[in-house]
Amino acid sequence: MLNSKKIIFIELLRFFSSLMVVIWHYQHFFLPYNSNSKDSFDVLNSKMFNIFDFSFGILGVNIFFCISGFVFSYTYLNNNYISFKNFFYLRFARLYPLHFVTLLLVTIIQLININLFGGYEIYFMNDIKHFILNLFLFLGWGLEDGYSFNGPIWSVSVELFLYLVFFISIPYLKKYHILFSLPLLLFFIFIEKIDLQINDKFFLGLVLFFSGTLIFHIFKSALNKYYFLFLSILLIIVSLIGNFKITMFCPGIVMFFIFLDYKIKLKDKTEKIFEIFGNMTYASYLTHIPIQLAIILTINLLNLNFGFTLNFENTLVLFMFIILVYFISYFTFKLFEKPLNNFIKSKLVD
Repeated sequence: MLNSKKIIFIELLRFFSSLMVVIWHYQHFFLPYNSNSKDSFDVLNSKMFNIFDFSFGILGVNIFFCISGFVFSYTYLNNNYISFKNFFYLRFARLYPLHFVTLLLVTIIQLININLFGGYEIYFMNDIKHFILNLFLFLGWGLEDGYSFNGPIWSVSVELFLYLVFFISIPYLKKYHILFSLPLLLFFIFIEKIDLQINDKFFLGLVLFFSGTLIFHIFKSALNKYYFLFLSILLIIVSLIGNFKITMFCPGIVMFFIFLDYKIKLKDKTEKIFEIFGNMTYASYLTHIPIQLAIILTINLLNLNFGFTLNFENTLVLFMFIILVYFISYFTFKLFEKPLNNFIKSKLVD
């Protein structure tokens, strides 16, 4: 169907999506997130962060949701039955260990901030209630008062809900294919579009995730893959006409990268590089906030002692930050994520 068990061009898209989040959150080095900054991010020349009329970060997150729908369908709808226990343990092994470690790291840094400088940095809802919500991944559910601790983890919490809905749907998706995935997607679109005074993050996530599932069924059934390419380009173009339509752009861009993977055979070295990029995405997503907090804390400590300053308006500093994030993410995956993931699976998964 595609070039390999890992869809290499989707790995590249995952990397680009995580990069969007990392770049967008560079604003945390400015007011009101960094209390010692002299400038607000709003007054800076931010054209590199706002190419279209939407925030880079949320676009990256929503592309992730759509990618997840396709990858989960590609993984689980092509295979035999998987028990809920194994499904849960696989997700736990993949997501929770790094979340737990980064949560503890952020907590330690914020405790230092509040004790030495009298306030928190970046995210300010760092009390017992929000620690418990973070610990059990009950974020993005409308229970929180604002962003807290390692803020981006809210989307992982939403993804867990999407995984549950997907697992329940697996027998019907396998049996009825498009005849089930299309009506289900249309139902979620209808619910997302009407105002029911409920959490819209869940329903937008459901729309994008099950768009990925529908993409899987369309690609699998398409005899001529160039029709698939045409549909992807059409969705992207229509999404950019008038108001930006994220529920059309995300499926369109995911479809385009799937077609690239189907059509282009890469050299082994290039595939390996793309796979490394993909491997770094989850680590970059969870470590860039602790890295920012550590940088701000270090500067605050050095300011007290040495009068050290760092100009975050300098583009070179931005690139240095990005390189640092992915350098740390590479070794986080290689030395922590992957070994612990394999260890937990060997102990818990049948």
